[in-house]
Amino acid sequence: DEVFQGVEVPEGSVLHLRFGAANVDPEEFECPYELRLDRKAVTRHLTLSAGPRVCPGAGISRLEQVTAWNKLFDRLDGISYADGNQFLHQPGIMLGTLELFLNIEKAGP
Repeated sequence: DEVFQGVEVPEGSVLHLRFGAANVDPEEFECPYELRLDRKAVTRHLTLSAGPRVCPGAGISRLEQVTAWNKLFDRLDGISYADGNQFLHQPGIMLGTLELFLNIEKAGP
């Protein structure tokens, strides 16, 4: 048996390791559950893989994401969670929610 981060894991247990869990490791990423486009360790984030098998489009994808988010936020006065969010887990390799309801305040003229 082993204890991993305070959880006892019996010998012979089968573990389901998830890439998405690595992306929220507080030892690797400060405030792991916040959207932070200015992260210093973005190249170690596994969303677009890492190391020798990194996605060849990872760099352009990050640039497109930053550009899109900046354009969107320039057009908004505010964004917040709306009522009714359950934050239900979406099964798969990465972590995600099934739906997300937001209140969006469009910027004035």
